[in-house]
Amino acid sequence: MLTKEIIHRIPKVELHDHLDGGLRPTTIIELAELGRVQLPTSNPKELADWFGRGCRQKSLPLYLETFQVTVAVLQSQEALKRVAVEAIEDLSAQNIVYAEIRFAPILHTINGLSMEAVVSAVLEGLEEGRHKTGMEYGLILCALRNQSPELSLE
Repeated sequence: MLTKEIIHRIPKVELHDHLDGGLRPTTIIELAELGRVQLPTSNPKELADWFGRGCRQKSLPLYLETFQVTVAVLQSQEALKRVAVEAIEDLSAQNIVYAEIRFAPILHTINGLSMEAVVSAVLEGLEEGRHKTGMEYGLILCALRNQSPELSLE
């Protein structure tokens, strides 16, 4: 019989993980306080429930709405690095041995960071996470269809 324990013990690969889609509720709250970002609630459990409502209701608009919050709190190099480290830690805790992590650097330049600074911060965090856990990763940089191709190539 396949149990949760057996599934946990099996080494796994995650091929589609959004860096800005799996933040810890406590991290979001802390980063929101630092960045003066308004949240729907400052209670970690309620915030986790708010983030999960799009999936529970099978609503893409509700699901995508949550990214406005995560992108808003990820506008500093420190925040990006922290979340990258935590992403590796959290994936590794599920016995994921390799993950392809994706994000759109342009979304994290609202407060003036260059795309190069954004990518550098994320890579630094991913490397720190890899050294802590031994988990391997690939990084996929996403371009947005509503942005010019020239900007995406930057």
